[in-house]
Amino acid sequence: MKTLLLQTPVWGVYEPPFALSLLSAILRKEGEDITAIDLNLELFDSRTSKYSNSWAIEQSFLWSDPEFTDEFFKENADEINKHIRRISELKPDVIGFTLNLAAKLSALKYAELIKKELPETKIIFGGHLFIREEEEEINRLLRSGLVDFIVTGEGDITFPELLKCIKKGSGFEECEGIIYRKSGEYRRTPPRPLLKDLDSIPFLDFSELPLDKYQRPHWLGNHLTIQMSRGCPWKCVFCGATTYWKGFRFMSGRRMYDEISFHIKNYPDIEHIEFMDLLINGSMKSLEEFAELMIASPPKKGLRWHANAVIRPEMTPQILRKLKKAGCLRLTYGLESGSQRVLDLMKKNYLVSDADKVLRATHEAGILVKANFMFGFPGESEGDFKKTLEMLKRNAEYIAVAYPSFSFCVPESNSYLGEHTGEFGILENSADNLYWRSADGKNTYPERMRRWEEFSNYARDLGVDIGIGLNTSLEQHRWFNLGYYYKSIGKPADALGSFQKYLSFDPDNKAILKEVALLESTGER
Repeated sequence: MKTLLLQTPVWGVYEPPFALSLLSAILRKEGEDITAIDLNLELFDSRTSKYSNSWAIEQSFLWSDPEFTDEFFKENADEINKHIRRISELKPDVIGFTLNLAAKLSALKYAELIKKELPETKIIFGGHLFIREEEEEINRLLRSGLVDFIVTGEGDITFPELLKCIKKGSGFEECEGIIYRKSGEYRRTPPRPLLKDLDSIPFLDFSELPLDKYQRPHWLGNHLTIQMSRGCPWKCVFCGATTYWKGFRFMSGRRMYDEISFHIKNYPDIEHIEFMDLLINGSMKSLEEFAELMIASPPKKGLRWHANAVIRPEMTPQILRKLKKAGCLRLTYGLESGSQRVLDLMKKNYLVSDADKVLRATHEAGILVKANFMFGFPGESEGDFKKTLEMLKRNAEYIAVAYPSFSFCVPESNSYLGEHTGEFGILENSADNLYWRSADGKNTYPERMRRWEEFSNYARDLGVDIGIGLNTSLEQHRWFNLGYYYKSIGKPADALGSFQKYLSFDPDNKAILKEVALLESTGER
């Protein structure tokens, strides 16, 4: 039985889709006939000027707009039809789509086109989107006739087991972690227990993906992205990741080392390893074991790596020097705030005094520090914000890059903050979670932007590099989002002015041209 794995827009273009690499490895180990195609990357490469910024992370929400997605498919029909012909020639028995919220509509579009050509092909949807998906939405997807199965949790065991059921044409009720259509209705099987032994996962398989075509950040050079843990032992209220990565599970240091060694043998030109884990130091025992193996027998001379980490007292000067010797180039710490009061509201599990010590020790070990900051967390006062500036000043000589979050503070839908907005004084009727407002009217999107800009300017004055995290420019980001913010609160004239300023930087942007035309047609000049 032939299985095809697809990634549709929108997704990043800096590294191969993790789910495709992981499932390819798992299914090949099971003896399955697998093909993986990153359609997202192919459409990015063929995009026209009017969609030049549509893959920018800060504009990714456009792909959740049905009108935008419909127009994109119409205007790119020639390229998309090439994809459909290619898929038809492969004649897969099963097609698996990996989804996030922004990729759902494009996946449905592709599924519709594929079903017209290959009506007997079974289509499976999976991904983080379906961890907390509403029952009504799932029912709609299955009743559409485009989706035959949905994998609701981790697919490591569920996906290959589902393929076996499809081959037999039976046993679906025994396959944990799926939703399937039967007799015109959908049925949900019990959730599958989480995979506990991450060491049992096969090494990622990049053989089907064009590694040379991804847009490498200049400072990384040739690199691979891998993941060695799932979840996080911390419970920050603004983070939605712990909803789909339940608990905290991690690989042994030996398993981490063996996978890197394997990839270096297959791709000897790789210069850098990027860990996409939420944190690399959730298990200090595994991290130290990994470092010792990297020191004793480096997979490649000069190989470097970087990762996310949390502030914890165990990050001692001795451990950090060992990580440096093991090839660690940079650690990214999620500081978020310099106010202990705000950190406690966030449920961040560290003290400001610990952060000061760890930042200095990391720098003195010769490891570059990137520090992430957040602005306008509910309850953050101007005084709290000033403490963040003070923290930055105190540690300026130790911080190589300060990253002021371009989304400032977002109540993610799957986070505690997003699901308890009233508890945090957020207006329930805020039009969009990015543009939320506090009930007292003091915490608004423009106010959060002001703090973001003040922090950025202050960092520059201190000589600290700013990692803006944008694929467009600061000015484009400002006017793009202010336009949508003013639209969301019913100020069309201000929205029009902001969108027009955006177009001075990106005059062919399809989505913004449409917004301007709509506002101008209503007389908002």
